[in-house]
Amino acid sequence: MTQTAEPTAEELNPYNADVIECPYPMYERMREQGVYYLESADAWIVTRWEDVQFVLKRSDLFSNLPGLDPHAVPPEQAQMARQTGALPASDPPEHTHYRRLAGPWLSKRGIESFEPNVYRV
Repeated sequence: MTQTAEPTAEELNPYNADVIECPYPMYERMREQGVYYLESADAWIVTRWEDVQFVLKRSDLFSNLPGLDPHAVPPEQAQMARQTGALPASDPPEHTHYRRLAGPWLSKRGIESFEPNVYRV
């Protein structure tokens, strides 16, 4: 009888110095597992293409918004966090609106248009 052990939290810790040096073995294990809960970030990691496509299409079921424990964060800080969300931590339609605005500037062509000015500085 063959048993397969699930990867340990240490093996799938993206903050581990060895993983930062070479993340590819961790990526491979995460792809094999498909869906992984990263406890240190309180986040689910979805690695299979089909699963990612499903998650991206179902913003009614899945969210990028960070969860806030009302007992762990002072009320004024919780309110500020809700008001100053970052693009990766937002959901449609807000995410879509800002992505449309920023998208052209962050495309390959947009970034390349800044290059001469960067070198000049």
